[in-house]
Amino acid sequence: DAPCCWRLLVLSKVATVVIDGDSAWVEVVAPSGGEPAATPEPGSKKAEFLLEVSMRPQFEWHPQLRCLADVERRFPSAVAQLRAQYNQAELRHDLALVSHVNREISRRSLSFDKVLSSSWADLGPGRDDLVASPDLQQLHDLLGHQADEGGEVEKGLGGGGGGDGGEGPAALAAVSSAKGKPVAASRLWLLQKLNAAIKDLVPYVDLELVQHPWSFAGLLSQSKGLIFSLLKAPLWESALLDTEEPVSVFDLKLSRSKAAKFSSQSNGPDDQGRYMVFSQAYRQMNSMDPARFRVSAGTNQVYNTIFMGERAHDAGGPYRETWSQYAQELESAALPLLIRTPNGTHASGQNRERWLLNPGATTRTHQEMFCFLGKLMGIAIRTRQYMALNIAPMIWDLLVGTAPTRDMLVGVDEMMMQSLDKIRNIEDFGITEEFFGDVGLESFTTLSTDNRNVEVAPGGRDRTVTFANRREYADCVEQFRMHEFDAQVESVRRGLGTIVPLSLLSLFSGHELETMVCGHPEINIDLLMSVTEYSSCSASETHVKAFWRVLREFSQEERAAFLRFTWGRSRLPLNATSFTQRFKLMHFSRTPPDNYFPVAHTCFFQLELPRYSTVEVMREKIRYAIFNCQAIDGDDTGVGMQAAAMGWEE
Repeated sequence: DAPCCWRLLVLSKVATVVIDGDSAWVEVVAPSGGEPAATPEPGSKKAEFLLEVSMRPQFEWHPQLRCLADVERRFPSAVAQLRAQYNQAELRHDLALVSHVNREISRRSLSFDKVLSSSWADLGPGRDDLVASPDLQQLHDLLGHQADEGGEVEKGLGGGGGGDGGEGPAALAAVSSAKGKPVAASRLWLLQKLNAAIKDLVPYVDLELVQHPWSFAGLLSQSKGLIFSLLKAPLWESALLDTEEPVSVFDLKLSRSKAAKFSSQSNGPDDQGRYMVFSQAYRQMNSMDPARFRVSAGTNQVYNTIFMGERAHDAGGPYRETWSQYAQELESAALPLLIRTPNGTHASGQNRERWLLNPGATTRTHQEMFCFLGKLMGIAIRTRQYMALNIAPMIWDLLVGTAPTRDMLVGVDEMMMQSLDKIRNIEDFGITEEFFGDVGLESFTTLSTDNRNVEVAPGGRDRTVTFANRREYADCVEQFRMHEFDAQVESVRRGLGTIVPLSLLSLFSGHELETMVCGHPEINIDLLMSVTEYSSCSASETHVKAFWRVLREFSQEERAAFLRFTWGRSRLPLNATSFTQRFKLMHFSRTPPDNYFPVAHTCFFQLELPRYSTVEVMREKIRYAIFNCQAIDGDDTGVGMQAAAMGWEE
């Protein structure tokens, strides 16, 4: 729009050429699947040729586009029907459909070719899927137009009416293949074609340019929610493999008694980053070379945990326990990094159980702790040691570079957004300019998410909100709330980027990043049963059947506590093949069984289960154990005894 800085973006088989004022960039695309060509030097003949080509109208040099343009010009009503066929759906419908496809890919282990060739009948959502997703249900219920009912396009082109050396049939196929499809099937077809086209292009896109909206990387990032997971996963795994480093395990000494003492005696959070378990790890790990954390995917432990004063020998259990402890402390008043969503505080709207980055945590120590949180997220991604964090979707979206939106704000503070809309349209509630002063808005200030009184415009404390400028005030508040987490998000991204390739994250949605860091919060008992082994007992025995019945009756919170008790982690791997250990249910020999609690071997994911007399006794004993037996204090090895001899604190 600005005359002094205009931009032209041209996509071709040769290059992406960007002209900005007096400067030009050329992103070269390799021809026919070859190696990427070198970027032409400014002023070279090839650069001049590419720039000259880019200035031509597209129909002069791109045969396929020329043919499609001919179709639209000659048969406007037919093309209008086709556009109506494809464009009834909204972006949220497409995002829901892609999420469904990704779930089917995971559930059925589908190949990329199979996904591209599947019809709506093969890949479309079932009844349960529609119930679980209102957006999918709306897409399913949309009634599609019968495109080109009179065969206008077919008659006009007749298999070659484009007159361009046989390109007419290709154009005809491109515009009329939706003939007779329902809207949902048409959207799936479009998404399949989009992903097929992107697949060949992605290896040649410079994702370092993702922050520039004029680049193809920027366009891809804006379309991240429309790209199937099968297309992204190989790129991501390859990048992780290329950036991993040979590392050795180091000792990490942690005092849980110090953390418990501080938590019980302090009136505020650990702002100095010294006392809680997360803080102790931060003090020891954050200054290390980040390359030490860029481990291979098969790494079970990045460090060896020494719980001071506890008789624990780390064969995996104490290590996993630290990750559960980090998440537990982060989502508490003991650390200053996360706060509840306003929706949770006000008990309204969505994401009431979720947490936000604390915009009031602004000291140098706070920012470094956020950076360390980002590093932990990166380690979790590489090792699949998931963190049980309930961070709001808005934050995950910001971490992958998605621009903030009104819908994001509604998802964390619905009451505030409703109030701003009422201010904008206050006349609808009978408030005129004469009585506007009674509303109570005094200046261009607002309460931040962490309840600080802040200016939303320069000199805002000295500027009065009036009936005339009320909409400007509401817009300023909205913009402030959209960006109040920017500093904290940037610190987390800074840490995350030292462990994983940050530019590639631009291809993933916030939900996909959350899954990579946190896994799935729902603990699937069927999945756990599928990886269970039995020692001196069997699945057919009465007390074993009672055990699985109790687990199925447990809430998700109770299941997470059970998993932490038996394995030191709060979430299961995403599928059976991702388990590094199988769950082993073992015979308990002591009698009488009702006098004993179950015994967990956390390092080895094993549980000794007494033969309880009733289901009720089974439930009572397991519940007590999982909520009251958290110390890892039963290793009689030399290492375990040395850890116990250290005492609770140094």
